[in-house]
Amino acid sequence: MSAAGQPDLFNGVLETGMRSVVVLNEFSPIELDREQLSLLDYFVVHTSQAGGPADMHPTNAGSFSEYHVRRRRIEEGIKMLVRIRLVDIVPDPDRGACFRAGDDAPGFVDLLNSPYNRELVDRARWLRASHDEDSGFLAGLRQRIERWVIEFQQREAPGGTT
Repeated sequence: MSAAGQPDLFNGVLETGMRSVVVLNEFSPIELDREQLSLLDYFVVHTSQAGGPADMHPTNAGSFSEYHVRRRRIEEGIKMLVRIRLVDIVPDPDRGACFRAGDDAPGFVDLLNSPYNRELVDRARWLRASHDEDSGFLAGLRQRIERWVIEFQQREAPGGTT
């Protein structure tokens, strides 16, 4: 639920977990840390703000604040995928913990064929291509978030412009 008591249609644990799987798949074999994954989770649905295709989710003046909510939700999403048997943890004596599709994964993966999810994959591919072309791409995304936070704080400060 959002702070206003409305359901988080786009940023619930399941949706965030699904986007994480899509982004990680597109960036494979690159390993992403939590901050990078949080940035990419935001920009995969707000790609126009990074110079890419049209946004998949509505954008408004406070959209950047979603970024701060997502970090915890991403972790919860990955844990949930393990709990609901979409991902199994398999111990490997040489490599430690490994992951494989769980028994319920095929039904879930079938859902990934929806138009929304095809667009999500396309935008994750765009983010990966942008990253491959520009080594500073992720740092640039981080700077945009930081700039928006400052602009928002200035607008919301007493005497700030709205």
